[in-house]
Amino acid sequence: MWTITPSIIENERPVDRFALHYVPQTHWRIWHAIWFWAMGIGSGVFCLRQFLGFSGGGLFLGMNAIDIVGLVLVGIGGIILILDLGKPFRFLNSLLKPKNAWISRGAISDFVFLGIGVLYVLPGLIPSLPWSDAVFSEADAFSRILIVLAIFFAFIIMIYPGFVLYYSKNIPFWNSILTPVLFFELALTSSFGLLGLMGALNGDYLPEIFYISFITTLVVTLATTVLYIFERKSVGNPCIEESIRCLLKGKAAGWFWLSQIIGIVVPILLLATRSDEFTVLLWSGICTILGSFMFRYSQLIAGYRVSPLI
Repeated sequence: MWTITPSIIENERPVDRFALHYVPQTHWRIWHAIWFWAMGIGSGVFCLRQFLGFSGGGLFLGMNAIDIVGLVLVGIGGIILILDLGKPFRFLNSLLKPKNAWISRGAISDFVFLGIGVLYVLPGLIPSLPWSDAVFSEADAFSRILIVLAIFFAFIIMIYPGFVLYYSKNIPFWNSILTPVLFFELALTSSFGLLGLMGALNGDYLPEIFYISFITTLVVTLATTVLYIFERKSVGNPCIEESIRCLLKGKAAGWFWLSQIIGIVVPILLLATRSDEFTVLLWSGICTILGSFMFRYSQLIAGYRVSPLI
């Protein structure tokens, strides 16, 4: 059942291990991008539903479908995290260092959020429970405590993968404070997209503040992405230059440019025109959800490290 996860060195080709050039990292790949994407969108959509006081999205076994989808996505991310750590004792050890490691803080937050989230949605399945699963503005005192705690851990879930990359010192392209900022913003854009998509499919009305917040988040994310590239380029590190070349013109370029066009520019244009609300919510939701994953994957592919022989 448990697999042994190869280390970064074990994943490398011998020709790259002692290469006299910058080599791409080989550990963080597509499954990590899925992990980061699922965690971000799952925790983010829970928070947005509470902040907007949105009760729509449909029901699943009496429970709010948006909350259920969010919990499932965080659960998927948690499963990938466990499998990535490999051995059971290695996973347990990862929970014991919250003071020093973001991966530990994130793992703890994942499972605490899932526990609180399940407790919060249960009244929809078991109406006899003495608390409600209403949004914060309509909830009872105990439910509000659950919501506040869930949002606190959800915030950590949205940013911790960015800090994990930030502290990967051997990949200088990731070593920017804008990395966790981008992870948070991408979690928000895709969460807006998922909430709008599920609301549209359920025939719900979404308030004007939703559209304003959605388009604002997209514009800010686009600006942060441009700033991130310029900030990294300004460092003057040749290894970072190689990563930027890979991101803009190399093997990561297709994923990166699609993430910007499909994941940000197209939704901005759709939300700005607002010709048909169902179509706008449907396609802006699909585009931002896909774009969020594409950017995370492109950033991982563009991670280059310095060979020990340089």
